[in-house]
Amino acid sequence: MKNYISLLLFMGVLFSSCDKDQCSNAEAAEFKDLTGLDGCGMVIQLTDDSYLEVLNQDDLEIEIIDGKKIWIKYHTVSDAASICMVGDIVEIDCISER
Repeated sequence: MKNYISLLLFMGVLFSSCDKDQCSNAEAAEFKDLTGLDGCGMVIQLTDDSYLEVLNQDDLEIEIIDGKKIWIKYHTVSDAASICMVGDIVEIDCISER
């Protein structure tokens, strides 16, 4: 019985830690609301103060709030245009809260 409980505890720790590895090698960033700028809305600000405009923002499974700190992995989309024009246009591959 003791081995069974130990196994269950180990499995619980193993599966609960999977979320942290989901965005391995991700960049620190945060959501910024730039609604005051022409054609802008919510964007992502990186730690170097550059911005990312996200194409697949509606598909993200995270609450998008101004100032929320996140981890992201993304790729640049070269054939997209923006009215906001504050940063690179990207699609998010992985996102999680930090």
